Amino acid sequence: AQMRYAPTIRIVLTSEDHARCAVATDAAPGVAFWFARDRGVALLTEDARKQLRINIVNVKCGGKAVPRFVESESVVANAVLTGAGRGWLKAERSGELYDLSVSSSNSWAVAGRAAFVLFATSTLVHYTLRETQARMLRFTAELRETISSRRSYARLVTRHLLDSAAFAPIMVGMLAFLFEFFADQILGLTILTLVWGVELFVAVSVRARASVLFLPQILMAYLAALHCYLFKWPFGFRYVALGACILYILHACCFFFNRHELKAL
Repeated sequence: AQMRYAPTIRIVLTSEDHARCAVATDAAPGVAFWFARDRGVALLTEDARKQLRINIVNVKCGGKAVPRFVESESVVANAVLTGAGRGWLKAERSGELYDLSVSSSNSWAVAGRAAFVLFATSTLVHYTLRETQARMLRFTAELRETISSRRSYARLVTRHLLDSAAFAPIMVGMLAFLFEFFADQILGLTILTLVWGVELFVAVSVRARASVLFLPQILMAYLAALHCYLFKWPFGFRYVALGACILYILHACCFFFNRHELKAL
């Protein structure tokens, strides 16, 4: 007996101005998305769908209604999740597959998850930065002593390079950790770079009493709000939220540096 599959929906963003979506008999050229209840059906090729005789429902939506600074995948994912329910959504252009069955957890679970990820990432970054700084100071002192005594410093440099290479697995592990939580490599790498920048700024530029007391807490609050948003709404406007968080962090750093750090110099 032949297996029966639920109809597959092809969503096409056209160049029309209206924001309404309507069922059409054909699929106009444009940015296309495929939605299906099963993951395997969403990953099928066009020929495989014809061989299995899977019905395809074409839906046209106005593409100009989506702002340019907002990723169209998030808009389509939220629209499909609201209108069709849970399933699998595949972007034809990028090949990304979105699991729409992932629902937002309750507030306590989201807060605990965000606190765990932020604590683990910031702790590892702080440890790596502190150990790197301490080893660089020790290497500088040993190198100065070696040069002054006119000894060969090849062994010293080799030992320092081998000691520094021990931090490479930590960085790779942090990246894999973030990739697993965010399911987006670019987003995970950007967040890790942001945490690195925050820790480096606090370690290098924060000396005044007011900055030491308040700036780390403010920056941590901004990062915690970003993580809560990303975990609460997995199909939200992630990069818009990331950009807003970066601007808030830059504003806080510039404010405390101009108000307190310059006076302490």
